[in-house]
Amino acid sequence: MHVNVDCSGKNITDIPALPENINRLNLQHNSISIIQAKTFLHSNKLTVLDLSFNDISSLIPQAFIGLKGLLYLNLDHNKLNYSEDTLPKGVFKPLISLINLSIKFNIDRITLGSFFFKLPSETMADLSMLERLEIDASSATAKHFGEGFSHLVNLNSIYIGQSYNLWLTNNTFRYITQLRHFFVNCEEVQVDNGTFALLKQLNTLSIKYDSLSKLKYMEFCKFVDELRFTAIEVFRLTNALINDDTIAIFPWDSANIVFLHTPLRELYITHNGRYEWDFPNYPTSPSPRLKIIDFSYSKFVNFRLNLANVSKLILRNNTLGKFFANNGYMKSNESRIEHIDLSYNSIYKLYYPIFHGQPNLRIIDLSGNLLREILFDLSYSISLESLNLSGNYIMLFTEETMRNLETIAKYRSLTVDLSYNEIQCSCSALSFLLWMGNGPVHFHQFEHYNCAYSGESLEYRTVNDATRHLQRECINTSHVLAGASSLLIVILGIIIGAIVYRQRWKLRYMFYSAKSKYNKYKAVADVLEYTYDAFISYSEDDRSFVLTDCIEKLEKEENLSLCINHRDFVPGDDITDNIINAIKKSRKTICIISKSFFDSYYCMFEFNMARMEGIHSRNKKNVIFLVFYKHVMSKDIPLVFYELIQNQSYIEYPDDPQDTGIFWAKVKEAVCV
Repeated sequence: MHVNVDCSGKNITDIPALPENINRLNLQHNSISIIQAKTFLHSNKLTVLDLSFNDISSLIPQAFIGLKGLLYLNLDHNKLNYSEDTLPKGVFKPLISLINLSIKFNIDRITLGSFFFKLPSETMADLSMLERLEIDASSATAKHFGEGFSHLVNLNSIYIGQSYNLWLTNNTFRYITQLRHFFVNCEEVQVDNGTFALLKQLNTLSIKYDSLSKLKYMEFCKFVDELRFTAIEVFRLTNALINDDTIAIFPWDSANIVFLHTPLRELYITHNGRYEWDFPNYPTSPSPRLKIIDFSYSKFVNFRLNLANVSKLILRNNTLGKFFANNGYMKSNESRIEHIDLSYNSIYKLYYPIFHGQPNLRIIDLSGNLLREILFDLSYSISLESLNLSGNYIMLFTEETMRNLETIAKYRSLTVDLSYNEIQCSCSALSFLLWMGNGPVHFHQFEHYNCAYSGESLEYRTVNDATRHLQRECINTSHVLAGASSLLIVILGIIIGAIVYRQRWKLRYMFYSAKSKYNKYKAVADVLEYTYDAFISYSEDDRSFVLTDCIEKLEKEENLSLCINHRDFVPGDDITDNIINAIKKSRKTICIISKSFFDSYYCMFEFNMARMEGIHSRNKKNVIFLVFYKHVMSKDIPLVFYELIQNQSYIEYPDDPQDTGIFWAKVKEAVCV
């Protein structure tokens, strides 16, 4: 069983006896000044050793004997001024498994800025498995990594913890050309021509300045130009860029020329906000490989870029409020962007379509702005999962905003943060409060919501507390009257709707009759003779019966004149006009009944128009005759047909072929009555 021991902050001066099964040992923030020989002789299972924040000024060659399994060693914030005396040759030889060594913040400030020092390369040569090294760097030389570093074939990451003026030349990385990640935190960085020429595998470069000394326009361009030799994918430049007195345009185009020829995926140029920057009006498009852009804390006053392939854009803490009131941030019509951060930009209003053309947008951060209402459109943000509006001046949402958010929340979990806003708690906003409490949208950190009511600021821990209070206050006569009026309107609407529904076929018949009257056909009421003996109404499934049996038996043998839609309807006329005039010109309407007849819209239309014809144009005379061609279950027959069935205005098609003669005679008799 492995043991983790934490002895931090115990004012220990000597490392105590350790159990053999110890796995992790934390000795930081003590007063240890020396590591005695063979202290760790039986600690071969120890993997993590933290000796940071002690008083160790030198190491003896036998200090780490026994630590063959050690992976992480932290010696930060001690007094190990780098030399062969403080870090003697062979001291790291027992650390055959070590992959991470941190010995930064050991050089005092005087030595850091005035004297030459570097890690003794022969001492470092023993760490053949080392992958990450964290150190301090001298300002007096560019030779930070001597020949011994050529043995560190696994070394891929170096972190410079402190340096006044870090000087990098084309020989600095001569013995560590395999380096992939280089992190620098210093007062100033000087980069000579060809500095990164040997680092063909460099993937990540992060430079952070800790002083007022910055890169000016041309210096920045020269710095970025050095990246053309590398395989850079992640580039961070923090607190390093200052605009010249004569040039206030951000050097995007100059840098992008280099970026386009690298595999850059993530770009972070942040905390450069000493002066305001103008982004170019017509910037070159970034590489399709670039997915993350972070220009936060940079005092941009405008920003528009082709973001077709960018997935994350961070513009936090700039000065873009005035610009975004009437402009968007995209020059492209569509983008794959998923995350946009516009927080702390003094935004008082957002351009209405600012989030259009971004169907993948999941996260919108508008916190810390000056918004009082939501006037931008979210209806296209179908993938939205998080909307951060905290720290604004929003009192309530409009009906349109609530509808848009409800629509989004139907398809995915949506969280809105309205903390640190002055939510309006009045009768007019009650529907909004009820929606917050009962709607599909989740409101984050509601305990921080301030609810303004009657000129005072009241805090409610839940939405229900606020709504219960307002529901008691807001019930008065006006609400009762409003409710009664609404109820009356609803009742009248139901009555009118019921009347219209009940008379729907009559109204439709009157409409189509009037339409027919004023077209080229005369109303049948004005003529004495019918053009047809019968109009045949049938579904497409029964077409063969009509074309063969009906025409053969009734027209050819019985000499009746039939109106059949596919043959006798006038081409080019509206189908409803053809149906109305066929009914009016026919003595009878024969309906060929089957299950498909009831399922057909036009069959039912023909039946109901014929029914209205008999009632309103032929003195309530029945003009319909039903022929049950196929067996239909009684439950499938609409109630309106039963009146005709009860009056025996129907006949069933016989199953026995010998009875067909009687069947057709009965049909002719019904037509000629």
